[in-house]
Amino acid sequence: MISEEGDYLNDGTHTLILNASGDWEGVSDELKGIFQLVLRQPTSFGQLGAQIMDKIDEIKHSKTGGRKYMELTGAFWQDARNEGRNEGRKEGTDETIIK
Repeated sequence: MISEEGDYLNDGTHTLILNASGDWEGVSDELKGIFQLVLRQPTSFGQLGAQIMDKIDEIKHSKTGGRKYMELTGAFWQDARNEGRNEGRKEGTDETIIK
């Protein structure tokens, strides 16, 4: 893991940053399939993306997994909305200060 200053934390973890919206030239078909999942596109590359999507559907439609999935996705999207609101408020405040 890397700190805000770019220093390694030496905690035994590895961080890999991928840009799904970037140029896919030279990217394996399997990783392209994962990118398609991230971008909420139908998977047309490799088999891994389709396998992951099948497993997600299986979990979503199971009794216990479906309930937990809904709880997690609901919390995730609520956090994302709150973060977006806070960023918008900060930008509005910053613009007001500049004016």
